[in-house]
Amino acid sequence: MAAIGLTAVLLISWFCSPTLLAERIWRISLASAFVLLFVGRFGIWLDIFSPWVPLSISALATNLAYSDGTRIDGIEWKHGYGDLRLTIGNNSESSIQNLDLNIWIVSKGTILDMGQLSDIDGVKFNIADTPEMNIKIRAADGQDAMLPLLDNLGTGKRFPFSKQWKMFCPRLGGRIKLKLVLIASSENSVVQATTMRVFGSYELMPSEGSKTMVVDTTISIEQ
Repeated sequence: MAAIGLTAVLLISWFCSPTLLAERIWRISLASAFVLLFVGRFGIWLDIFSPWVPLSISALATNLAYSDGTRIDGIEWKHGYGDLRLTIGNNSESSIQNLDLNIWIVSKGTILDMGQLSDIDGVKFNIADTPEMNIKIRAADGQDAMLPLLDNLGTGKRFPFSKQWKMFCPRLGGRIKLKLVLIASSENSVVQATTMRVFGSYELMPSEGSKTMVVDTTISIEQ
């Protein structure tokens, strides 16, 4: 209706001001009015009116208390574990690929392990790379020694926890949700973390140009 009214006003202005300048303005405006009518009638919108925002990310601390030995996605539950769920949804109709995200606990707390509750092939998890750090200790013989902080008491094993983990998903279909479980540090089964940052990238499918899209969002963890 607004476009029809605009067209009527322009027609009137054409008859009232038949100058060369008015004619040019009238033609441009009339063309714009027809575009508005066409778009409104057939629902065709340019990309500038429909920004690409396909991912939704949310986190929930269930604070459920499981018995020791209970297995959640293959992870054996132990005392001090907290149940933190992370959901990453592809809200678009098209698939995305090479979803490569860092999951970082910004507030108090750490991530002890990660797993998948959904059934999407190829999803992988690992502790994010951390700069090498050493601590100085005094050995039993009185000699000083440097112990890598990421080394578990000199056994060559990395500490099995970190504030930051990485997740990779090769393909996430349209309208599909990737549901993850994060085993987080807790106090009496209550997850300590309150804020999480999720950052990284993903790619559009080749049919859509394989463009790399950046992800960087900080979210509050619902309790």
